[in-house]
Amino acid sequence: MGAGTNPTHGEPITVDKTILFRPQRAFLLDAMTEVVEISTRDELIVHINSLYQHDIGATEENTTIEKYIYDYRIYWDTYVVAIDGCAVGYTSGPL
Repeated sequence: MGAGTNPTHGEPITVDKTILFRPQRAFLLDAMTEVVEISTRDELIVHINSLYQHDIGATEENTTIEKYIYDYRIYWDTYVVAIDGCAVGYTSGPL
């Protein structure tokens, strides 16, 4: 789904770009209890640093977000979030 034009009124249609983030946990249920809404990459980096009390040192330069799998358990088009190549969590879409 993407932006387009409302065929009735000719007004732009906007799509909510809110993405869900869940941290890496041993069990999916545990991770899902910690899901937060994220709107920007910068917001994600701030959240990761607060989640791991800055020990992880997430920055724009060392944070990657790459397509992973479609997770049928939770209906997410899942992207893996990694810091220096180590997975720290997953998003429900690209940022």
